[in-house]
This record gives sequence, C-alpha cells and structure tokens, in this order.
Amino acid sequence: MKAAAPDATERELGWLLRAGYRVVAFESFEEERALRVLERAAAQAERTLAVWSLAAGIEGRGAGSLDAGLRELEAAEKPLVLAVLDAQTVLGDPIAVRRLRDALPRLA
Repeated sequence: MKAAAPDATERELGWLLRAGYRVVAFESFEEERALRVLERAAAQAERTLAVWSLAAGIEGRGAGSLDAGLRELEAAEKPLVLAVLDAQTVLGDPIAVRRLRDALPRLA
C-alpha cells in the first residue's frame, strides 16, 4: 500500500524540525490525527516521537508534572520530538518552564 502524500501541515512541521526549531506550538482538537502527522514529520527529520501527558508521562515515566517529564526527556539517548499533551494546563508551572528554557540549547 502506498503511503499518503504529506499534507501542508506535515510538510511545514518537517521543515521546522529539519531547520532546528526547538519549540513549535501545534494546537489541534483532533489529538490522534495531530499525533500521526507529528510522528510522520518527526520520522522525516530522523527523529522519534515521544508523547508526554500529565497522567501517563513518557511511556509511563515522568508523570505528574511537566518538570518530571522534562527530566525524562533529558535522559534520552537519541534525538526526539516531544509532544506535550494538554500543555495549557502545565505551562503555568514556573519550575517546568525554567527547565524547558534551560534544556533548549541541548534539544537542537
């Protein structure tokens, strides 16, 4: 079966990832579809998609706070694209925001 051609959003995300953008805000009400698009864009940029949520963390690690999730991200050994689900609920945490800002140089 032939893979579908990338849509405009997927192409743009791929360009941003390959260009070295460290933070991209991608808001959608269609979470599953958005994650599929992001996963394909990450693969085109030779990255793996990691998904973090407050309840599940990243593959069960780092749940409970964005700060804990970012600590898990820092331990990753290969280039990743991190999708933060429901980011609006956790970006008020000043420790997590500071950890994210401190991590940006290493996330390139």
